[in-house]
Amino acid sequence: MKKNTLVKLLIAISLLTFSSNAEAQGFLKKLSKAVDKGLNAVDKGLDAADKGLDAADKALNATSTTPSDSTKKIKWEAIPIYKPQKISIVDANGQPVLNEDGTQKFRMVLVDQFGKERSQTAVKEQNKKLWSAVGAIAGKVGIGAIAGGALKGDLKGAAVGAATGALASADDIKMAVAMKKTLKQQKKLLEQMGKDFNEEGEPKDAKVDTSSYKDYGLTEDNTVSKTAEELKTLIDSPEYNTTDDSAWEF
Repeated sequence: MKKNTLVKLLIAISLLTFSSNAEAQGFLKKLSKAVDKGLNAVDKGLDAADKGLDAADKALNATSTTPSDSTKKIKWEAIPIYKPQKISIVDANGQPVLNEDGTQKFRMVLVDQFGKERSQTAVKEQNKKLWSAVGAIAGKVGIGAIAGGALKGDLKGAAVGAATGALASADDIKMAVAMKKTLKQQKKLLEQMGKDFNEEGEPKDAKVDTSSYKDYGLTEDNTVSKTAEELKTLIDSPEYNTTDDSAWEF
């Protein structure tokens, strides 16, 4: 590199100007070797950075092109997104079943956009896989993760990140980022439900305030009525407690 040669030349001129004895000449040789060694290390570091940026460039270009047959197709439309559903308990004649204080008995469960009712545990287990999957898609294609890893000398890690990113299309990456936001909202919902309701959806306190659940999508449209027998059938059903995610397998 031209700059490297210039640095060595300036050092040599400086030393020869102020000293010409053998001791100075010996020192100059040692210094020259040290400078060479240092500049070689700089060259290697810059080469590593170049390789890392090349890997990042290839990864970003791969995600912006039309997906090939090897691109993994993700069934985003099949992934369930949950909202709270209030179940008002009625008798066989459709009349409200009341608590001792005169309020109507109810349960709170989770329901997805397909009308499937789930327990808190079932949704938590499904969300664990989603968090892992969308994190891999959205996180491993970033230029910071790839180029940053290369600049630290982790060229192998950078290459793996680039390869992983190539498995997802640009649209899938956008969907993964959007899904992360949804999962954060659902995490808050699950935390709130865990405080207010047991696994069967029964209030831990009969006077629990459900107005805050409107922030999570609770409306009159997803408030339904069931008899105690219908509610028991739901809670005991495999579907209510399933963690099956085969419909949206990544």
